[in-house]
Amino acid sequence: MDNNSKDPRGAVNHLGTFLIETSEDSIMRSQPSDESNISGEKGASEKIDIVILKISGTIDLLTSSEFQKYSLDYILKGFKYFFLDFSKLDFIDSMGLSTVLMLYQKIYETGGALTIINPKPSIMVVLKITKVNQKILVFNTIDEAKTYISDGGHK
Repeated sequence: MDNNSKDPRGAVNHLGTFLIETSEDSIMRSQPSDESNISGEKGASEKIDIVILKISGTIDLLTSSEFQKYSLDYILKGFKYFFLDFSKLDFIDSMGLSTVLMLYQKIYETGGALTIINPKPSIMVVLKITKVNQKILVFNTIDEAKTYISDGGHK
């Protein structure tokens, strides 16, 4: 689960009518110090491994099961933090939203977090109408999401 800085695109997988570009990254998060710690020293740091799935095309009835299987493979590999980059996603239907919510639940149960990055305005409207954005945090950039996670605000 090393930082994939040599190849920023990561693996590219063609699944149905959509494409997933995968990359892996890591950030450091400081553990909160013990309240009995009067010295003011910071707690230990932990390494957080993140998988970034940049999705192009559509997640719908025809592609959601493939998207689910692909994403679950990363959960089985031990990833707990997922960034779904929706900047190139053109369409998502109710089955696609259901899959995203199922992934959110599985990741949440492991103590991790799933965030959505930079959805197009039309996708953001769907997230707002369905109130998915009230359950899953939406960020404008990957750096904003990384900062949020590294600051310990993942729950």
